[in-house]
Amino acid sequence: ADLEALIIVEGIADAWRLGNHSAAVFGIEFTTEQVLQLSKQNDRFFIIFDTDPQAKRQARKLSTKLKTLGKEVYIETLKEGDPGDMSQDDADHLVKNLVRRLK
Repeated sequence: ADLEALIIVEGIADAWRLGNHSAAVFGIEFTTEQVLQLSKQNDRFFIIFDTDPQAKRQARKLSTKLKTLGKEVYIETLKEGDPGDMSQDDADHLVKNLVRRLK
């Protein structure tokens, strides 16, 4: 399925698990350059960072920066763990559900 949005995750293992419609920022710290590069990739984004408070704060910060560039951004929070910990089935299911919400 072609994804109409890019899923931004923290780690490379998360990106591997979610497949080629995801991008890792390598931790919750991100640079202006990363934001600009991401903004060139797509107009719609899902951000899935870890559930700890600091990660949630950074997700909101990233969301704000992308929205400032005119992007549509949704922050998703997993009940526990991160995408890299999911089974492949669960990860595929998550991606399908995200896509379905955009239609």
